[in-house]
Amino acid sequence: MVKRGWMPDVVLCSTAARAQQTWHETGNCGPKTLMIEELYSRDAAGYLEIIRQSGVETSLMLVGHNPMIEEVALALAGKDDPAAEEIRRLGYPTAGLAAIDIEGSFADMEPGRGRFIGFLTPGSR
Repeated sequence: MVKRGWMPDVVLCSTAARAQQTWHETGNCGPKTLMIEELYSRDAAGYLEIIRQSGVETSLMLVGHNPMIEEVALALAGKDDPAAEEIRRLGYPTAGLAAIDIEGSFADMEPGRGRFIGFLTPGSR
């Protein structure tokens, strides 16, 4: 993540112990981290709403739970994004990281308006 320059300005992290552990194991190199209890219980549409209402205007990282993370990543990329095919085929593993470029602001974010720029899984380089 660091080597590719994918460090976010803000992290929205679930308050669940496993999500926090995942984030802390990355070495969390300085981004502002906001703990969001609702990431544990919301569905993918709820995740999108949390992102829209976050007030973040630059880059963000979402540390949450499956299947919501996978559904959000695929929804943002849209059906025509060929890079999303790997996730559709193989699934979204624990501690996976999808880097998605979003068209426009997070507040106005809609499904299909993103583009995958990369996908990392534990152990990938």
